[in-house]
Amino acid sequence: MKDTLKSGLTRRETVTVDPKRTISFLGEEMRMYSTPNMVDDMEYACFRLLSEHLNDGESSVGIQVEMQHISATPLGEDVRIHIEIDAVDGCKVMFSAEIRDAVETVGRGKHTRFIIDEEQHAQRLADKRAKF
Repeated sequence: MKDTLKSGLTRRETVTVDPKRTISFLGEEMRMYSTPNMVDDMEYACFRLLSEHLNDGESSVGIQVEMQHISATPLGEDVRIHIEIDAVDGCKVMFSAEIRDAVETVGRGKHTRFIIDEEQHAQRLADKRAKF
């Protein structure tokens, strides 16, 4: 990791709640941002922020997620994801997130990622795959 990686770094992203990001089990009129997609959008925003501060051959994997889905956002609306690095503890990086639509906060979360060496991680995965 680069020496630029530190707590307090932030990232903002905006995503549109498109059909693939919504629940469908309540019918077309009640399509809204789904919790799994909110988690996914938060996780990838954290991944992108962290990636800016990693060396070649490094990446990160998520190891913990905590999310509160507070309010519904309808299909077609935008949500803004605000990510902040709360702490860096060796290879563990802890983030907080707030997700808002044009009206209110719709979610809050915490996420922890672990910095990996891509080559070593690929080898560990190959070794495990060989055991199946």
